[in-house]
Amino acid sequence: MAGRAAFGPDGMIYLTVNDHVEHDGRDGRKESLLAQQLDNDFGKVLRIRDDGGIPADNPFVAREGANGQRNVTDFAWHPETDELWTTEVAPMGGDEINILRAGSNYGWPLVSLGKNYNRKELSDNHWYLSGMEMPVMYWTPSSSPSTLAWYTGDKLAPWKGHLFVGALNGQTLVRMAFYQPMLQAERRDSLFIPLGRRWRGAHLSPSVFRDGEFRYFFFSREESRVHIHVSHPDGEAKFWLKPTIELARNIGLSSSRVKDAARLVESHQQVIINAWNDHFGS
Repeated sequence: MAGRAAFGPDGMIYLTVNDHVEHDGRDGRKESLLAQQLDNDFGKVLRIRDDGGIPADNPFVAREGANGQRNVTDFAWHPETDELWTTEVAPMGGDEINILRAGSNYGWPLVSLGKNYNRKELSDNHWYLSGMEMPVMYWTPSSSPSTLAWYTGDKLAPWKGHLFVGALNGQTLVRMAFYQPMLQAERRDSLFIPLGRRWRGAHLSPSVFRDGEFRYFFFSREESRVHIHVSHPDGEAKFWLKPTIELARNIGLSSSRVKDAARLVESHQQVIINAWNDHFGS
């Protein structure tokens, strides 16, 4: 039932416990509203000490931190405000990004923009109910947001301060920019759609390497293999690195460009591995 656990800036552990009660109406909408009840952990974000104890300043001492959530999938603390941002997956549409505040109620299942898997309405309140927090943004139809990270680096200066959200069903990494000039104050840009990947983790890479017109960076690791993305004005390619270099996918690059990209990755192989290990561990 758990989703994510992470240490916050305050040194406390934040832990999600999800609620998968099927509010499908088969019981005449008499299903237990566990996420709304404070006598259990379901549909909550818990805040605990690293020894398992309960912090004295929790909003519900010996209980939960924030309630009314279905399936929180990841945390990211805002780099300037320290606000806790989360991704949350709903059944069919109504996926959300929320800013969690201690003691607040985020509505599930009393308020939802989604439907259940049998296409029945979850509630009569799709958008607002007094006493419930509104999401920062939502997706309908569903994209299944599973991870989020703030970009705080300097290598991609135009993207500094932007939020990156990985999606499972949507199979994309979405770049989000806030407080942009009107007429579109919030902007979303879907990246890497042709790769067809279900995104479960997004992390700030320690470096972006450049060599001539090529730019390459790594953004995932599976088992012992590092995933390298190489971009060029003509297109892009994906390689697996370690123990050997393998071309995983080519989008728009000629065979000669792919060979150039492979030689580039090979020549910087140890630099890439060292940078990864320094940042994320071996």
